Amino acid sequence: MVDTKEQLYEGKTCYFTFIALRDELQPLYERVKQIAGIHCVFQQDKYRPEYWLELCPGNATKAAAIQRVKQLCGCQKVIVFGDSANDISMFQMADESYATQNAIDELKEIATGIIESNQTDGVAKWLAAHL
Repeated sequence: MVDTKEQLYEGKTCYFTFIALRDELQPLYERVKQIAGIHCVFQQDKYRPEYWLELCPGNATKAAAIQRVKQLCGCQKVIVFGDSANDISMFQMADESYATQNAIDELKEIATGIIESNQTDGVAKWLAAHL
């Protein structure tokens, strides 16, 4: 457990990303998806034909990290941006969530709103307009 902002840079958290064709990663995904304590995301890359298999400890997800930073920094509100399946847990815990125009449909469905594509600097434009 991290108790100070400085401790965020310490520890033994690990994160693995495997990138390959679907047929190459599917058997690994089938083996690891049921392991208790492992967060697993299997998705096609948004911009290329390859698939990504992302593995991390269950307490080391984007959502868990943001919640912990929110506690440590005393943040009142969390706003997040994303485009892929690995952003879903983060969107579910945020106060506001914005999917880029080129995001996967599943993410757009749970987003607070849709912004311009990340290929046209949608996040930067949103930040400039709102901060």
